[in-house]
Amino acid sequence: MIQNKKLVNKIFTCYLSLGSNLGEREHFIKNAVNSLKKKIDIIKISSQYETEPVGAGTNPYINIVLKGKTDLTPYQMLYFIHTIEISLGRRRDQEVVWGDRTLDIDILLYENFMISDYRLTIPHKQMLKRIFVMEPFAEISPNFLIKSIKVSEHLFRLKDENPYYDITKIGELKLT
Repeated sequence: MIQNKKLVNKIFTCYLSLGSNLGEREHFIKNAVNSLKKKIDIIKISSQYETEPVGAGTNPYINIVLKGKTDLTPYQMLYFIHTIEISLGRRRDQEVVWGDRTLDIDILLYENFMISDYRLTIPHKQMLKRIFVMEPFAEISPNFLIKSIKVSEHLFRLKDENPYYDITKIGELKLT
């Protein structure tokens, strides 16, 4: 339900991050992107990147970032992405924080929204600390400004601070 009539019939630009490290990782990412297309006009999709897990995970992740346009509000998008995650086997009630998962979809940015509550934080509070987010983000929008600094410059700083972090571009996501 839209709570603010000013948000009705608006089109919002959003950036989402998708990751998977269980089972057929590329299958989960492809199916998620195809599901997202039902409500998002996808403008750009990064290549796939493979990284070692952060936190309690045990399997390597595949990560992408996409840019899209949608008429969903941020909270409607949150509900929509959670339904996609669940449909592709994610079980939030059985997960370890930063553990293995079939699919994780995060809202990175949503137009110029700034939200911080128990359900949602936009901009994503960890994105500027994560090479596995900033590398694909920089591929599709290197000159986009976050906190008055280009995404590509945030990435350069992160790589300088983490010289041994291993991230490998493994190719384009082939959608059907």
